Amino acid sequence: PPAEDEGIPVRVQPAVERTLNRMLDYAGSIRAREQALIYPRVSGKIVARLKSEGHPVARGEALALVDRDEVGYDYEKSPVESSLSGLVGRVYADLGASVTPQTPVAQVVDIDAVEVEFPVPEKYVAQVAGGQLAELTVDAWPGQAFTGKVTQISPVLDLDTRTAPVEITVPNPGRRLKPGMFARVRLILETRPAAPTVLKEAVLGKDPDTYVFVVSNGTA
Repeated sequence: PPAEDEGIPVRVQPAVERTLNRMLDYAGSIRAREQALIYPRVSGKIVARLKSEGHPVARGEALALVDRDEVGYDYEKSPVESSLSGLVGRVYADLGASVTPQTPVAQVVDIDAVEVEFPVPEKYVAQVAGGQLAELTVDAWPGQAFTGKVTQISPVLDLDTRTAPVEITVPNPGRRLKPGMFARVRLILETRPAAPTVLKEAVLGKDPDTYVFVVSNGTA
């Protein structure tokens, strides 16, 4: 039989200080911070397209020209002006197409910052506040996280799901994040800097009675 003082060899590893975050994970679609459908002021035909998809446009700048095309009258071409500064996201009316004041000609989006909305369960609502940090990742940019903040929290919960819609806004330098992209969002509820951490396998017992061994005079 082994001697009483013969021990079992174990591997020892020091605890490491890390920053730990308690987070909620969600998924959603990216949308533009602001977007607008642009309509002509008069009926007629599109006789000139001044902006194409992806082109920058300023508020009040013309996207297209409309000819009223009324027999016996000679009107100046009517500009279809953007009501928003940003990028032309879509062009709906082709050259020569007939339009009315109810026909959308184009869509303009502002994507210098983008937004994502997701539902937060009732039990976490009190832990969410304006300005809280969130991390966003997309498949188009693997391994890269974009940081945003909570900008809007609904004061009313959905009666069916018992959740509150929460909106985050993410700065978008370089306009790499596009409206319609699928995004994964991590909402950071709590941050603990310099927390001592060990391997999960080193934690023994069952919660709440968990424990770890420590080294004392060469013995665990």
